Amino acid sequence: MDIKVSSCYIYPLKSGSGISVDKLELTQRGPKDDRLWMLVQDHGPNEGRFITQRDTGCGKLALVKAISNGNGDIDFSTPDGRKVLVVENDLSCYDSVVRVWGDVCTAMDAGRKCGSSVVFGVFKATLSACKNTG
Repeated sequence: MDIKVSSCYIYPLKSGSGISVDKLELTQRGPKDDRLWMLVQDHGPNEGRFITQRDTGCGKLALVKAISNGNGDIDFSTPDGRKVLVVENDLSCYDSVVRVWGDVCTAMDAGRKCGSSVVFGVFKATLSACKNTG
């Protein structure tokens, strides 16, 4: 039986818009640059919990684009035209703890460094990146 892959995507922002790729590089944590970034609740009883399309009012999260410029910087844009540029070299330390389902990971809080919080759906959130182990 022959198997043919007709298309392949990565999703730099968890629950965000996908990017078609010609080839996929695998690391210890999975496809390179896939789901490295996420929105995280930054206050309230669920502070530190990641946000997905499943959360009330967050269905349009799938329309948020994350585009890398190839040197580690990434440009996030929302359907209404808001943009946040994250410069990887400015993110020098892992200073947050994020809950993803039952797991806890150390993360960089990009919201603090770029001076930006995002109000998305019913949540006020910051961009965070889990520590890349691969």
